[in-house]
Amino acid sequence: MTELNQLTGEPIGLKPANPRSFRGTKIPGALLFSSAKSQLTVHLHLFSHSTFQLSLLQLQAEETYSLTIREQQPWLRLETLLHGEVQFNYPDGSHTSLFPGQYLLTDLPQVQATFTSAKDCRYFRIHYSPALLEQLGLPVLPASTQPRPLPALMLETIHGILVHPFAEQLRIFYYGNAIRELLFHHVSATDFIQPGAFSPQQLAFVYETDQYIAENLDASHTIRDLARRAGTNTFFLKKAYEQVFGIGIFPRLIQRRMEHAQFLLESTDLPLKDICSQSGYETLAGFITEFRKRFGQTPNQWRKGRRGGA
Repeated sequence: MTELNQLTGEPIGLKPANPRSFRGTKIPGALLFSSAKSQLTVHLHLFSHSTFQLSLLQLQAEETYSLTIREQQPWLRLETLLHGEVQFNYPDGSHTSLFPGQYLLTDLPQVQATFTSAKDCRYFRIHYSPALLEQLGLPVLPASTQPRPLPALMLETIHGILVHPFAEQLRIFYYGNAIRELLFHHVSATDFIQPGAFSPQQLAFVYETDQYIAENLDASHTIRDLARRAGTNTFFLKKAYEQVFGIGIFPRLIQRRMEHAQFLLESTDLPLKDICSQSGYETLAGFITEFRKRFGQTPNQWRKGRRGGA
């Protein structure tokens, strides 16, 4: 559905790769296509369905790199950046930049994208077919070339797509619900104004940090390390984080760990020790204590309650 070409018109030589050998952010169940050259590495994760497609494009370049992204079918796309920075140059001569914490709803068939070299870029997209939009009673949605702030509910839904534990038989059902939920939030929400007087570049530091924490719940984090990784200072990161999410960095880490634990308790039959480990806790006792402190129940009691006492 999507063609990636160098500005010379030469295709990016993507070849099938083994997704199980890939380490990093990916779409569960997706096919993986990769290309590695001396100055550029590209990974494209694709999950295709008859009415929608999920894709995650990851680029690592030694210098700022531009390519042409061409769509083979005129499907509506919801696009967001998880990490890095990209500038889009449009056929009419206009341009815009996309940062983490923003998203686009667009249907342009072709765009020139310039990815920065300072950080690896991770570009997540959802394609909605005309048949799906018509099924939802949304045959036409106004597209735009101007980014919009990404509300927390949409951010959490996208994160859920990237980390869900479901097996193949439930995966399509889950993805179908998630992409509809994202579209619902876009259509139903009033204009969302990000709290705090921050530039898109400054907000990107916060959203990239939050994404990194979510992907590394089992890691030990310090504010100094997080700020250095984001390319900012500890004072700004702490202040901005609290204004954007209404909570400090480490309370947010605990919140994410607990939410992930709840998700695994409800949606899987994993043993408690595995859920403890995947939620970032070194000891089962520490995990149970934190869970009971937050929810007033042990993890097993909470799981039984969610499953009707079974």
